[in-house]
Formats: sequence, C-alpha cells, structure tokens
Amino acid sequence: MLMVFPPISRLGGGATRRPGRIRLVPVTERLRPAIAAIVRDEPVRAVHVAARLGRVTPARGPAVFAVVAPDDRPLGAISAVRGFAWVLVPEVREDPDVHFALATFIATRGAENDVVVGQEDEVAGVLEGLELQGVTAREVRAQQMMASTGATEPPVPRAALEMRLARPTDLTWLLDAHAGMCREDLGVDQVARNRSGYAAYFRDLIAGGRVHVGEADAGPVFKAEVALRSPDAWLVEGVYTVPEARGLGFARHGMAHIAARARRDGRLTCLYVHRENERAIAVYRSVGFEHVCRWTTAIIGRERPAAGWFGRRR
Repeated sequence: MLMVFPPISRLGGGATRRPGRIRLVPVTERLRPAIAAIVRDEPVRAVHVAARLGRVTPARGPAVFAVVAPDDRPLGAISAVRGFAWVLVPEVREDPDVHFALATFIATRGAENDVVVGQEDEVAGVLEGLELQGVTAREVRAQQMMASTGATEPPVPRAALEMRLARPTDLTWLLDAHAGMCREDLGVDQVARNRSGYAAYFRDLIAGGRVHVGEADAGPVFKAEVALRSPDAWLVEGVYTVPEARGLGFARHGMAHIAARARRDGRLTCLYVHRENERAIAVYRSVGFEHVCRWTTAIIGRERPAAGWFGRRR
C-alpha cells in the first residue's frame, strides 16, 4: 500500500508550497534500519511504534508505516494498531505538511470511533488536519508522559503486600477493578459495554506475563498492565488501587516493583497520566518517574451529517 499526500498549501491557507509529496508506506527492509534508528533515539515517545515495528495484522496488514519525505528520506513512522501513534524526527515535528499527511492517513484507515495519542503539539496539528476531512475530536485528554530511568528500591508499604504476575483465576477481579477505574477516571463503565472484549484483552496480557497484581491479606488490591513492550521500554497502563486499600503505600510499592522488573529486563518504564491527577503524579515521582513531555489522548470520530429529508423515516 502506498499513500501519497499533497502539500497542505494546495488546500489553501498561508503555508509555503513545497515541491514533491509526503508518502506513507509500509516499512520495507530498506527503510527498516533508518526507522529503527529514529525509534531508538526516542524510546519513550516511540514506544507504540517500536513495540509494533515488523508486525503484520491479518485484517489490516502492516502495523507500522514509514513517513517518507519527497527526497525519500524517512521522517518517522506511525503505528496503526489499536489506535494511532507516531514518532517523528525533531526537525519535522511542527511541520504542517507532515501533520496533514498523518491526518489523511488516519482519516483513511481509522474506524468510526478511534484513538490518537502523542505529544500534545503534534496531536493538535494532526487534529486540525482531521477536522478538514470531517473527522473531529470527541474527547481530548490532557496528560503528561512520565518515565522511570533510574534505580529506586520499592518502598515498604504500611501493610503486607505481595507483588506477583496475574493468574487466569484473577480475571474476574481484574475486570471488576478495571470497571471501577473507568468509572472513577472517565465517569463511565467501559467494561460493562464490552466485557467479552476486555476479558479477551486481559487473557492475552495474563498469558504474556504482562499484568502485575498486588495482593494483601484480604486478596488482590492493586493492578497495573504492561500494555506494550518494545526493545527499550515498557508502557504501563491501568494503574489502580481499590478504594478500601488506599493510603497504605500500595501504589508506590507496586510501581517501583514494576519499574525494577523492567530494568532487570533492560528496559525503562513509561506511562501517561492526566495532568490534573496530582495524587498519581506525586506517587510516580516518589518512585523515580520524571516528566518527559505533555501528552494527549484524543477520541476521534467522523462527523455525521444532520438528518435531512433523505435521513428521515417515512
């Protein structure tokens, strides 16, 4: 598949027209070394791309596409599995032509409801390009990306806590805990909307040893999932302590434990967190996580035309 995009100046506006076109193409063997080098230079920002580089999905083909300049120079890459995320070389991160090329790719391949994640200013540029094509941001979450790169010993919690990998028998508890997290963070129980889909997701993670559970005397109280593993980083999501077990240091202990496991695996740990969630940010900072960049998660969807004569039931 080859996707070619004209300079944004052809659509009007004040941008200076450039010769040639930006292309998005599958990552070939010729392009792979250059894309791998771009990814290695940005292990945190590029975690989505790095974790999927070389993968092929049965339904949609390559998981990662290269962003290529008119002179055939690789400018970055975009992951097109479970939403869209990309990494760009520094000199084009603010380039409106690149943003528009990414937006057109997303508009062409995205589902009716999809997700875009990335550095705040880059996502803003891509969302502008999407809006020109009838795809709007239905929800924008202001976050920050954080990463733990240094060694921090897990602090001793104020009550006994055993950290372990999740077992298949934990599935029901994990689904209930994740539902509680969604209700608190998003105001809606996303698990109830698609319990079978979430169950399949957690089964895959459990089978891969990517769900960490903290168990106290009364049973599991803490969870976190390694959603993606790249050669250089673990991306952690779904960090949650049940309400009745908060204030005992379980989240600090659990996150330090996970970061230590990642370091033993030769990887750093990263995550994104809502910017207004000061309590969570303080927990992560206390165990060695540092701010990397301002991050955005955007839920996108194509605008539906208002119901006119042709849209009414007769």
